[in-house]
Amino acid sequence: MAALARHQYGVVVPFRVAKLEERNVRTGFFEEEQFQAVCRHLRPALAALATVAKLTGWRKSELRSREWRHVDLAAGWLRLEPDETKNREGRQFPLIPELRAVLETQHARVEALQRKLGRLIPWVFCRDDGAPVGDFKKAWATACIAAGFFRVEPVRDAEGRPRVGPDGTQMVVKKPTKLVHDFRRQSET
Repeated sequence: MAALARHQYGVVVPFRVAKLEERNVRTGFFEEEQFQAVCRHLRPALAALATVAKLTGWRKSELRSREWRHVDLAAGWLRLEPDETKNREGRQFPLIPELRAVLETQHARVEALQRKLGRLIPWVFCRDDGAPVGDFKKAWATACIAAGFFRVEPVRDAEGRPRVGPDGTQMVVKKPTKLVHDFRRQSET
């Protein structure tokens, strides 16, 4: 309405915006010691992927799909093509020393796997059989719990009632309190 009044009649209407209460405040930041504690419980390829996620702030899916053609060790860049990103804009991340070290270690690991398996492996982050790393939610959760980063929640039935085990005690489950997505928050600061 204000835009219409301004356009048709030249009326200047004061514009005020009331701030909304922020309910989804970002939490879940990693301290370096916490990150290292979780990585000690991950397979080397997953620890490397987590380290690159921490350094770049890129999504897990963006990193899991990286092939060696996306890494330019000579020029010093890790690349995402425009059609591979959520907003359709490609981006590059400079190979800072820590990132370069992780990628060079991965390169040596993949070259050793290629010799062992007798075939080329295009993936930067791959399993021991040469296949690309898949979604590693379970491995991440297990590592977080092993490192002590979890909360205990009651197990509930379909109606939301707490479930009780055969011994009469309430059933609980451990849920990780650290997420790979937390690295995206850190990169925004």
